[in-house]
Amino acid sequence: MNSRAQPADARRYDFVVCGAGSSGSVVARRLSDDPAVRVMLVEAGGSDDDPAVHAPQLWPTNLGSERDWAFRGEPDPGLDGRSILFSMGKVLGGGSSINVMVWARGHQKDWDAMASIARDASWGYASVLDIYRKRIEDWHGAPDIERRGSAGPAHVAPPQNPHPLPIAIVDAAAECGLPTFDSPNGKMMESPAGAALSDLRVRDGKRESVFRSYLGSVADRPNLTVVTRADVLAVTFDGKSRRWAVGSAVAAAVAVVAISAFLVVGRGDGGTPPQRVALEPVAAGTGAGEVTMRADGGSTAMTVSTSGLRRPQHGYYEVWLLDPATNKMLPVGVLPPSGGSTYDLPASVIGRYSAVDVSLEPDDGNPAHSTDSVLRGTYRA
Repeated sequence: MNSRAQPADARRYDFVVCGAGSSGSVVARRLSDDPAVRVMLVEAGGSDDDPAVHAPQLWPTNLGSERDWAFRGEPDPGLDGRSILFSMGKVLGGGSSINVMVWARGHQKDWDAMASIARDASWGYASVLDIYRKRIEDWHGAPDIERRGSAGPAHVAPPQNPHPLPIAIVDAAAECGLPTFDSPNGKMMESPAGAALSDLRVRDGKRESVFRSYLGSVADRPNLTVVTRADVLAVTFDGKSRRWAVGSAVAAAVAVVAISAFLVVGRGDGGTPPQRVALEPVAAGTGAGEVTMRADGGSTAMTVSTSGLRRPQHGYYEVWLLDPATNKMLPVGVLPPSGGSTYDLPASVIGRYSAVDVSLEPDDGNPAHSTDSVLRGTYRA
């Protein structure tokens, strides 16, 4: 692995992976398994060679440090106007280098719901479980050959010498009638309820990030280059050569660090650019607009902004989600006079539709004042 923290002349790579967090580390490892493929991994943060990253008892000191993007939520009236810290890793390993090191694979119902939304059985629990068992996990707890893996790169183990408090909590859950399990990632993930001590990503007393699990053992690969302290500012695509150019700020200088045939963006919820969709007028003279969708875990913040809409004499504008193939529509909310608003919607709801529609609705019950859609934009093919 060639590690760089200084600008270099643009080099040609087969793949450029933006972000050395959990997903980026896995992708870079899998791509560089092919010695004929040249891979660059670009990370905005620095090295993970810091005691706070590796010592379990020091993990809270990462929060708010230089290894944390330290995003903050909008001030919340329900919290007396306070805004909450939204930590995301800015270091090799991303969030897996600064989080609480808990290993949580997801419940069977959650994965099956994902498969239903995506209309793809490969996202279902049975398919994902097979991947965990055969390609991801290296489980060091009680054997469970049906649910746990033993040959993957991700070292996972039960807590060693756990504090009496979590043990007492699990015991209390049992006294309340809840089933208890040796691990939360085995049979418990197929059960309707349960309690267990968390599995941890700690090896020989040291925290282990996804970067360390997937790339630590292949650091000498000549076909893998890791560039740190390089925040990706822009990417451009040349339609003639069908290649991407990646521009980064590296050590306070701006440089084109790589030209590649393929680009992989894995910059996390806060760093991955939001999806933007133009709202086109359905009829001439009805204005224009834009929809911005930013995913945040299981929800999506959908911001609608419009311009040029005439003020209705009778009625108001309403925002809908629309599936043109089935003509199904879901009301999202009323568009205020300012012409813009943000709506928080479950990602599962967003996934059932493919377009955003703005229509004029009558407020006096007079059908003569009803108007068809005025703006529409498709966000999913």
